[in-house]
Amino acid sequence: MSKQMDRIEKLERDCFTLREALKALILNDRRCMHEVGAKCVTGEFGDGEQDDIELGIRFYKKGAMLGDIDCQWDYAMMLYSGEHMPRDKRKALFWFKKAMENPSAASVYELDRKKDAREMYEIVSAELAGKKKAGKKKKQSRNPKTQNKS
Repeated sequence: MSKQMDRIEKLERDCFTLREALKALILNDRRCMHEVGAKCVTGEFGDGEQDDIELGIRFYKKGAMLGDIDCQWDYAMMLYSGEHMPRDKRKALFWFKKAMENPSAASVYELDRKKDAREMYEIVSAELAGKKKAGKKKKQSRNPKTQNKS
């Protein structure tokens, strides 16, 4: 009986997620984009395979482009950490900036998310600036006149 109840609960969760996915796709509902993306990435929807994760990332990206602050944050964090996708600090910086400047953030939670995004923006900016400075080392002169003669 327990196995049957577990199956029924999983089907109910999956049906809810499918409805949310359809709503997200048909209506371009950015909140649904985040819900479905999170369920795909965490394996709650599907089997947690790479295809599910890639689908979740696509939902995050689409929601981020539609202006959902949670999608912007999660997509930026995945880009920054390189979790389930190639690491790209420049793109992460772009999405952290979008999240910290998000005009639709109204709730206390979203305002906290904006503060977190600002902190991450500053961290990533500093990392990228440090990388640029390290890449611009002084070139040594190859002029034989300026070199010491032994």
